[in-house]
Amino acid sequence: MQGEAKQGEAKQRFIQRRLAAFALALLLALSGLALAGCTTPAETPGGANNDTPTETPSGSQTDANIPVPNAVTITVTVDISAAVEAEDPTALAIAELKGGNTFTSTIEVEDGTNILDATRYAGITVGTTTASFGTYVSAIEGLSEGAVTPEAGWTFFINDEFAAEGADVTLANDGDIIKWVYVTSWE
Repeated sequence: MQGEAKQGEAKQRFIQRRLAAFALALLLALSGLALAGCTTPAETPGGANNDTPTETPSGSQTDANIPVPNAVTITVTVDISAAVEAEDPTALAIAELKGGNTFTSTIEVEDGTNILDATRYAGITVGTTTASFGTYVSAIEGLSEGAVTPEAGWTFFINDEFAAEGADVTLANDGDIIKWVYVTSWE
């Protein structure tokens, strides 16, 4: 009986730590967004009246009001249903924040942008690790691999087809629908 109480207390502390870490990450992300909007036209690269697009290092746009050269339109969807159904605290917090188990963004990116960068340009926070085969997406919006089950993790589909290569080498094409899915089992 006492052992069960200690396990319950340990689980409660674990959940509280995860929620606190998620809240801190969210606070930092929101602080960064607030600070990003605090520039004056003189501080903006190229000035406010310059038609030169402000680009991120790989060439995709971060400002929706600036035309993207050689633009392709893509849709990025994230599905955390499996983690929400498993009542993962992080997934539940994300679902509440995003307004559901799936959330979608349609954006324009420069032709030749890879799926990983396009996902980030859609405003989705992505955590990665480097593996022998390349870059592996280990977390999206704070929901990490292994959070629900030891086998849990992220996979993605392009136009309803399982991606044959990693997100860092697969290029986005006009009209693509990229869907990131959190799976709790690979069976």
